[in-house]
Parts: sequence; C-alpha cells; structure tokens
Amino acid sequence: MTEDRKTYQGVAVWEEGAEDKYTGYVVFIEGMPEKYTGVTQGRTWEEAQEMMRDCIAVLLGLDPQSFDIELRVQEDEKDLNKRLKRGIEQAERGETRDRGSFAQYLEENEGDNT
Repeated sequence: MTEDRKTYQGVAVWEEGAEDKYTGYVVFIEGMPEKYTGVTQGRTWEEAQEMMRDCIAVLLGLDPQSFDIELRVQEDEKDLNKRLKRGIEQAERGETRDRGSFAQYLEENEGDNT
C-alpha cells in the first residue's frame, strides 16, 4: 500500500537589494504549526526550494525526502510582508521556537510595501 505524502505550500517574493542588501527569494511556508515562523530565503529559485525543504525538515523533525513542496511566486508583496511581520512579532513575544534571520530584513525594510 502506498503511503500518502504531505505537500507543503510556499510563496516567494523576489527582493532586489542594494549593494550590501540581500537579493533573492524570500519564502513564507504556509500551513506550519503556529509556534513556527516558517520563513527562509534563497538567492536562486532552486536554492529557495532547497531552503524551503530544509526549513520544514528542521522545524518539524522530518526526513527532507518524506514530503513534497510546492513553491509559487507571490503576486502581492504587501500581503506577504504583513504575514511575515506577524510571524516575526510572534517570535519576538516568544510564541515561536524559530525567529529566523528574516527579522533583520523586515527591520531594514520597515515601511516598504505597507
């Protein structure tokens, strides 16, 4: 009998940074348990997918090959930034186990797309 594999969904936004700023995809993983932020990044599309898989595996303690992922490009950056800020706020209040390196990105881009 074949075991059903869970598929995790993610949305990505391309961020074009200045010389010393991050340039690449910022990935928000949907459907993660509330205590996890589920945010990662990758400089290329392939790296974004790989980092998404690694993030899920580490946070949930899963074998990286035991689930599928579907990553799509987010059309509305404003909506994604709001969701990411909400996740970082949860992390800062200690409601999540993972604060992620994305907090610095949000602080540097305060006011952008809001």
